[in-house]
Amino acid sequence: MTPTNIAPPASIMAARMQAVWGLRDTAGCKLPVGMPQTAPVSVLASTQIQGADLRGGVFAQGDDTELRISDSILRARGLAKMLALGSTPGGVTLGKGSPRGIISRTTLDLSGDSTLTAAPISGYNNASLSFDDVRMIEASRNFIAWAGPGHLELLNSFVGAFGVATDAKDHCEGPHIEGGSFLFNGDLFAPDLGSPLTGALTAAIYIEGLYSPVVGAISHSIVDIPKGPVLWTMQVCARKFDVELTIGNTGMRKGSSGYIGKTALGGKLRIRDVGGNFDLTTGAPVNHATH
Repeated sequence: MTPTNIAPPASIMAARMQAVWGLRDTAGCKLPVGMPQTAPVSVLASTQIQGADLRGGVFAQGDDTELRISDSILRARGLAKMLALGSTPGGVTLGKGSPRGIISRTTLDLSGDSTLTAAPISGYNNASLSFDDVRMIEASRNFIAWAGPGHLELLNSFVGAFGVATDAKDHCEGPHIEGGSFLFNGDLFAPDLGSPLTGALTAAIYIEGLYSPVVGAISHSIVDIPKGPVLWTMQVCARKFDVELTIGNTGMRKGSSGYIGKTALGGKLRIRDVGGNFDLTTGAPVNHATH
């Protein structure tokens, strides 16, 4: 991986978040991997995968399966999913169980494959999924669609370009949270790096209470957006269920309409600002709280 050598802006230096800014060069798999495996991996019992080059997707199908992947590269080819908990390779959602995924020091490379759906990484039923020190790059549409009611974590990770091989009318976000709980901590979201954006980027992060209530937190992170016609850095919508977001010590590049688009429809919306949030361009403090 060639370093990008993109110098951090003054706001990042002042916030002492150089390590988060540097995730574009440091996150993900750092060790050599084995021979490519092109067939889908269907996990029916608790499994640990390390040092693998997986090119056919990974599917945790056991009722209470624990899947651990480390020091590996995932590059799905010709499948609707790259990583799914509670689903078969054929896209059949399992009706029960609480599969768990723990992914660390791993690169999820979606470049060159426009066949993936808008949810190449997903979990069903009571699935829980944790990413730590991962690199997600070049998604044709979105990276993660999380319907809940389980828990999603993204820690110390880099989310790069998405919406790079789709119709200009398609809506694209990095993580799209539709239910459940989540934590994003120490992450860098930079969707304008890599291939040029072709889809309609609604926001770098989209949170909506569509299938169940959402309770989430974002902290010590950087949310960048392309320097173009993007309305909001994030969108938060209580569409059918309540949404509660806590955010702190996070830098955002402001969209043309603002930082966070806030919409309350069928549910109640609350954003708690715990301080330390700032504008990525100017370094000025920002308060995102609902009043």
